[in-house]
Amino acid sequence: MEVHGREYCFGGHDGPESGVFTMRPRVGVPGITIRQSILIGKTRMSEADVHRLAVLLGRSSYRGVDYNILSRYSHL
Repeated sequence: MEVHGREYCFGGHDGPESGVFTMRPRVGVPGITIRQSILIGKTRMSEADVHRLAVLLGRSSYRGVDYNILSRYSHL
């Protein structure tokens, strides 16, 4: 999800740390091709508030060990 010029992503790993990470928008992870961008809305949150929220979610609901590409949606 791109917000304030920063792309927030969620990916898995074996550790208990956050699975949320940021990267340059529309670049993608190596080996991945971004084919389409879809506007899903706008926010009134500041850049700092969005970043704090991403950090909070990464520490709680979106840890690396929680990632499962086939079943993640059922845990929301």
